[in-house]
Amino acid sequence: MVIKEKSQGGLGIRSMRQLNSAYLMKLGWRLQTEQSPLWIRLFREKYCRGRDLDSLMGRPCSGSNAWRGVLETLDLTNQGMGVTLGDGRLTKFWTHKWLDGKTLANYALHPILANLLSSRVRDFWQPDTGWQWARLSHILPSDILQRIASFVLTTDELSDLPTWAENNTGVFSVRSAI
Repeated sequence: MVIKEKSQGGLGIRSMRQLNSAYLMKLGWRLQTEQSPLWIRLFREKYCRGRDLDSLMGRPCSGSNAWRGVLETLDLTNQGMGVTLGDGRLTKFWTHKWLDGKTLANYALHPILANLLSSRVRDFWQPDTGWQWARLSHILPSDILQRIASFVLTTDELSDLPTWAENNTGVFSVRSAI
């Protein structure tokens, strides 16, 4: 009764479990989108040891409570993450959400070969000719290919930017994660 909305006869107090998860997601968001704060560098050095955060998901962890919480909520954090393309070097073509808020793996007509899953967006782009349609046309439906055609990658070193898809600003907020 306490966490039910006031309109439903409750007190409108937020669930502490949900709030804790949202704050852990915020830590995960910051670990994935920021580089310079000291605490992020320490966490990366101590727990990641040069590995990508996604590669640590699902593995047993013997770190601090905060680190274990970040790993437990990382899947939820990744579900809300999107990407604004720049040069396409950081964004994974098949598994990052850079087109319509869904991964392109969801649209694939056939299973994607394991060696292609880690390909970056830039791997399917030629600076002088554009998208490599011959590599994509047999895997993706034509309507998805048309949407991909609307993207042009920059030739300068403009980096891809992570965005939070759960609100209009593109920046993570605890409120949007609850």
